[in-house]
Amino acid sequence: PRYETIGRWVHEPGYSHWQSERMYRPLPRREFSVRDDYHALDGTVRFTLTPTGFVMEEDALKLVLNEDGTPRTPQPYLAREAGVSRYERIQNFDFSAGDDYWAATGPFWAGVRDYWTRMYDERDRIAITKTAEGKPLFVTMFEMAAAYEDGELDDSAIAETIETALEPYWKE
Repeated sequence: PRYETIGRWVHEPGYSHWQSERMYRPLPRREFSVRDDYHALDGTVRFTLTPTGFVMEEDALKLVLNEDGTPRTPQPYLAREAGVSRYERIQNFDFSAGDDYWAATGPFWAGVRDYWTRMYDERDRIAITKTAEGKPLFVTMFEMAAAYEDGELDDSAIAETIETALEPYWKE
């Protein structure tokens, strides 16, 4: 959900790109656990196709929110962030390790996706704490996937674990 947004394709002579609408995004994982001076990114993303892959350009403002979720006044932005990432098509790579992992944990991750789909259908907004069971939620989820792969966990623990990471005022 970090980049979930609506956008449109633009096709020009010699190149095509997809441009997002302006969106709020959660903090990147690299900052989520170490920063608390801003709460969301407010910006756009553009994907430009190349002959061998694509280029992703990000333009975002680091947004500071009040307790009620509205932008802080009079200065809502802490800083501006710009990023460029280039992705090249990989050929002749052995993806069997990923295929094996997906075969073993795919049903677990399907349960995770189903849970989040229900959350999105039931609520207008979702707020997530920094941790679940004392760790970042993604760490806990990958540990659960490993336990599932080892036959030590079933899908019933998914909702309970994710619920521990939801802000209390969004659980109602």
